[in-house]
Formats: sequence, C-alpha cells, structure tokens
Amino acid sequence: MKQALMEVMRMNRICRMVLVTCLGSFVLVIFYFQSMLHPGKWHHPVPITLALRMP
Repeated sequence: MKQALMEVMRMNRICRMVLVTCLGSFVLVIFYFQSMLHPGKWHHPVPITLALRMP
C-alpha cells in the first residue's frame, strides 16, 4: 500500500488531478445508483467534501 501511494505521489499534477476526478466521479455514481435502488432510505444525504491542497 505504501509503495502504491509513493507511485501516485511521483505522478505529475495533471495526472493526479485526472485520477482524483475519476475517483470522485466514481463515488458520486455509486451514491447516485444506490439512491435510485433505495429511494426512501436517504432523506438527508450527507454532503461529501473533497479538500484538495493546491501548492
């Protein structure tokens, strides 16, 4: 796991931004389809905040 994290940190900024955007979109799609399958379950969804530190 630590080796994989180090490889991600070696990537350039554009590649990291694309990777984070894809992962965030994937999470949003999962929550969207989960709410479609169980419509009465989520009355007040918890907002997801991604804090990205830009140098």
